[in-house]
Amino acid sequence: MNLGPIDWTIIGAFGLLLLGIVIVTNRLTKSVAGFLSSERCAGRYLLTVASSMAFCSAIGVVGGFEGGYRNGISGMWWGMLMMPVGTALALSGWVTYRYRQTRSLTMAQFLEKRYSRKFRIFAGFVAFISGILNCAVFPLVTAHFLVYFLGLPEQFSLAGIEFSTHFWTMAVMVTLGVTLALAGGQITIMVTDFFQGTIGTAALTGMVILVLATVGWSDLLKTLKASEDIRVLQTEAGDMTYPQWYLAKVAPVREHHAALEAARPGVFELIRDHPVVLDELAKGVEAARKIAAQQRGTGVARLELAPEDYARDSALSEALAVGVSAAAKAAEARAQEVLDDDTPDNDADAEALSALAGDGASLRAAAERFDATRLLVNQNYPDMVEVLDRAEGASLMNPSKLGNEGAFS
Repeated sequence: MNLGPIDWTIIGAFGLLLLGIVIVTNRLTKSVAGFLSSERCAGRYLLTVASSMAFCSAIGVVGGFEGGYRNGISGMWWGMLMMPVGTALALSGWVTYRYRQTRSLTMAQFLEKRYSRKFRIFAGFVAFISGILNCAVFPLVTAHFLVYFLGLPEQFSLAGIEFSTHFWTMAVMVTLGVTLALAGGQITIMVTDFFQGTIGTAALTGMVILVLATVGWSDLLKTLKASEDIRVLQTEAGDMTYPQWYLAKVAPVREHHAALEAARPGVFELIRDHPVVLDELAKGVEAARKIAAQQRGTGVARLELAPEDYARDSALSEALAVGVSAAAKAAEARAQEVLDDDTPDNDADAEALSALAGDGASLRAAAERFDATRLLVNQNYPDMVEVLDRAEGASLMNPSKLGNEGAFS
């Protein structure tokens, strides 16, 4: 994703809105009790929207999309069965009514009033441990989402030192959250959640209208019906029938794996053991992608180049050749390092690296289909059909068959 002036304007306007909310709400907080309970001045609309957004997170959205992608609408059907239960509990005031009646400022204080101090301490330990686990996973998943969604580099250099973009994105997000919470307490949190909910509702409504207008409900249902069995099937005559997703995504990767393995057996394991080769190839591919993006007026993120692109454009081919040459030199240098190491059985590894350094055709083929090469090197799994296979009897539309699913069911 390539952010333009309009995108940065929207982000900047939202940041200024948050800053204004912090300044205003900070003046409304007058005591420690008010810091914890928002001076008990929140109305029904503020509480309703803010409490709904408190449970909305990037990891929840990503998990929801993943569940929908894998299981269709059958998983949503079971989730919607819980809505009447939640509505009944909310209307009855179960726990909430007594909590407000005791005028407790925190759930821990409420538990001590209702039960005992020992139970409060026990519940505090449970909340502390679960919170640590939560903060170890949720912010990092959100950071990964933002890095890939915005097309940010996975690493960046500062003063000659390499830093992880994922880690620092997570650090910035956590710092902003803590700063907002400490600046004005519960009032700031609720008001920012309210504006987030209001803007988010408008944006999501617009997305639903856009999808229905451009794709249509009937096309969505046709797609779900067509994917009831997405396995690679064998006909009675013994032939294999392949769906479109397989032909578009899996078949090229398997063909690439078979071709390179035939030309140079063990090449993917060799590159995996010596990642400097893949790093140099990546630099050449990235340089070619930047040229292609400039020519096409698009962003570099998610831009994939095929061997045909390099064959047609000499500028792309030359940029890739630089990366291939650097990878060959890196493989040769790595071979010498392995030879200098007196560890037994290193001679075969060094010999394989030297042979790869002299095999420009294989390195070129690996670079031309770089995304497939990186996938095979990182995953060590040439046959992805088994991963993408859907369990027999599973359904994207029949809720009663959801039990046959694996993860995200």
